[in-house]
Formats: sequence, structure tokens, C-alpha cells
Amino acid sequence: MPTESPRLASPHRRRWLLAAVLALALGTALVAVACGGGSSGKAIRITPGGAGATLELTVGDFFFEPNEFRIQAGQSVTLNVKNEGQAVHTVHLAGPDGRYETDDDTQVDPPMIKSGQTVSLVWTAPTEPGTYKFRCDYHPEETGTITVE
Repeated sequence: MPTESPRLASPHRRRWLLAAVLALALGTALVAVACGGGSSGKAIRITPGGAGATLELTVGDFFFEPNEFRIQAGQSVTLNVKNEGQAVHTVHLAGPDGRYETDDDTQVDPPMIKSGQTVSLVWTAPTEPGTYKFRCDYHPEETGTITVE
């Protein structure tokens, strides 16, 4: 039968081990909270039905927030884009084919949005339901979707 090591049996050593385990658990919990606790980071904005929708989008260096929207087919849409990053950004809206730089792009020539600037993009949502992609042309890893219902 194994016997407990005298070094682990001492009250001082057990208190130290307990403190180390608690510190590790607390550190892990703090990291989880700081990183969003495993959340995907996506925020969906659902717009009410009717004549028009106004969406608020923040762009920073390497992110869009929120990066998912839901709108109604055929709605007039105003997308207010605020650049809180240091770099220049764009919001390029792809068309139904899901590709950029094609004839069906929703936003053919996206404006450059300088740091601290807010730009409004106005268009009519497609009448066909589907998911439409958007990205920053300068930072293609900055992406999002607009779902038309």
C-alpha cells in the first residue's frame, strides 16, 4: 500500500499547494472573462420590418462590430460606419454570388473611411433572401454578413 510522502503531508506544504491551485483557477477564470468566456464575439442586429432600416457598424483595426446583421428583403438600408481604428478602412458589400469585384456587388466602389470618420452607405436590400458578405478591401480578414429574410 502506498504511503503519503512526508513532504506532502506537512500542513505548510498542503496550504501552499492549495493556494497554488486556487491561484491557477482564479487566473483561468479571469482570462475566460477577459476573452469573452468563449463567446463567438458576433452580435446580430435584427431590424424591424417596414420601409427602412438603420444599422450601426464600428470598424477597428482588424474587426467589425457587430459583424452580423439581419434585415428584411427590399428594405431601404442605411449603414452608418464609424472607424475607431488607426488605419483607413472600407466596407465592400458583395452581391448574391458571394464574391467581390463582380458585376453584382451591392457596393461597387466603397468609400475610404479614415480614422475617426463616420460614413453612411445607403442601398436597397435585395429582394431575394440570402446571406450577403461584406469585408474591408484593405484588410480582407475583417468580414461580416448581412442576412436578408
